[in-house]
Amino acid sequence: AAAGSIVTIYDGAVVIGSVTADSKGTWFYDIARALADGRHTFTVTATNAAGNTSSHSGDFVLNVDAYVPDTTPPDAPVITEVYDDVGTQKGPVANHGKTDDSQPLISGTAEKNSVVTIKAHSPAGTDYTLGSAVTDNAGHWSYQLHGTQSITGIKGDWTFTAQAADAAGNKSGWSTGYTVESVGSNQDDTSVPGTPTITDYYDDVGDSKGDFKSGTTTDDSTPELKGHADAGSIVKVYEGSTLLGSTTAHSDGSWSFTPSARPDGKHTFFATATNAAGHTSGHSGDFVVTVDTTPPGPPHVSGIEHFGDASNEKGYSFTTAAGVKVESNIYLDQRLQPGTLVDGLGSQYYVTGDTDGGINFNVTLPGVADIVTICGMGGDDNRRANDVTFYNAEGHVISVSTSYGSDGGLINFPSTIFTANGGETIASFTCHNLLYMASIKWESTVTSTYHEPLVHQVAYQDDAQAGHESVLTLAQIDDSHKSTAAVDITDHVQNTLHLTLNDILSEAHPNLFVQDGKQQLAVTGDQGDVVELKVDDLAHNTWQDSGAVTAGGIQYEVYQHAGSDVELLVQHGLELHQVS
Repeated sequence: AAAGSIVTIYDGAVVIGSVTADSKGTWFYDIARALADGRHTFTVTATNAAGNTSSHSGDFVLNVDAYVPDTTPPDAPVITEVYDDVGTQKGPVANHGKTDDSQPLISGTAEKNSVVTIKAHSPAGTDYTLGSAVTDNAGHWSYQLHGTQSITGIKGDWTFTAQAADAAGNKSGWSTGYTVESVGSNQDDTSVPGTPTITDYYDDVGDSKGDFKSGTTTDDSTPELKGHADAGSIVKVYEGSTLLGSTTAHSDGSWSFTPSARPDGKHTFFATATNAAGHTSGHSGDFVVTVDTTPPGPPHVSGIEHFGDASNEKGYSFTTAAGVKVESNIYLDQRLQPGTLVDGLGSQYYVTGDTDGGINFNVTLPGVADIVTICGMGGDDNRRANDVTFYNAEGHVISVSTSYGSDGGLINFPSTIFTANGGETIASFTCHNLLYMASIKWESTVTSTYHEPLVHQVAYQDDAQAGHESVLTLAQIDDSHKSTAAVDITDHVQNTLHLTLNDILSEAHPNLFVQDGKQQLAVTGDQGDVVELKVDDLAHNTWQDSGAVTAGGIQYEVYQHAGSDVELLVQHGLELHQVS
């Protein structure tokens, strides 16, 4: 430009600045502001000192591109969650946790608007590229396995990793692995099942069948154990450290299991429950059963036989209606004798042989007894001494009773009474050198399992009293019918015994029949006798049946008082009525 002229610079029609040409006419201008990317057309004019301006110079075109390439890679993504929505155990799966979902949902974070690629490393060591997901403006992403993609085909640890790529194509490093164990259906359940219970057992052997609680005795060597556990769990039954077997709890939680035959003795069982994931509960409480398959000995019995209930039955042996079997070495005649012999009970019935004597009467009782009374015996003193030999159930001699007459001819013995001692019982006896006997009475005493035997004397009823009923209170029973914590109303008459709680407390003693710390009173009597318990309110079940027990060879039903530690034991065969 002309030396000293003012040079004005234009960007298109816009003046962007001016500068003065030096003495040689040269100039330069440094554009102060950044030019926008794109095409720029520059021109200049010159103005002299007089203010005259030249025309525009020719165009000077400049294309501006200020873009700087992005070469910085994004940060590695983070896998924050693997989600299982299959089976009973649903929800987030912890790193190194278990899942039965073949196509879990994988989620995480990465640079916003980046593309995240997800890979899986299988238990077999193979790497699979599953696919990709785009992060949102907050950097969140998720990927759902789909189609043929599955991690349950190979069980074991699967490790997921992710890589992010930004818009410039820069790629991050691979993320830290997130590992889950692929397991079978519902094997991912981490919960522990509830502790099972053994509630009772079922006895289907012998006379006493039904359900029984822990602590009882059974003659069933394979009792069916029953209880409750989590539905569908595997219940394992143990005796001590020995696994007896297992069963599956039903949908309502009930289960049952029958062990192999158990030997006689005490057995302590317990159970555990294992769910589908293999987690096992704690042990149930101990359930105790005592197995006793030893056949019971002959029953303890009481009764009277006058030999008058069969009509002129003759032979070498016969059995009476009361179950007494009589055998002899000669022909027997059971009949009503019209003579004057009376046995002291008003009865004229008796068993007789020929008048020549020399008879042996073998008598077998319908069970075993502790006391036997033989009334109205007669023998022939001209022959020899008259004696009676008593035997136990095994046929062993336990005593011989011998009588001698002082003169020749027939001798009469009003009665012979024998009481077994030393734990023995009488099952049969033989009368030697007798011509007749009029009646037999046999008695069993009430004994306690934990104390010395208690002998009870029972009133001897004659035929004139038979068929009558009597109503008794505890005060009306004399001491001969009572012993420690026991009352016996056996008299071959239909009796009703009235009892109150105070009556029982006045006679009861602790632990006499059952070792449970309670005050106890036992009542025995004839079949069909009635025990009436007075209660204040029939609707509240003051006395409750708590099961059966055997003490001293006698079976009792045990009734517990709801309001105190009192138990009443009533012999089987007697009826218990609660009255207000």
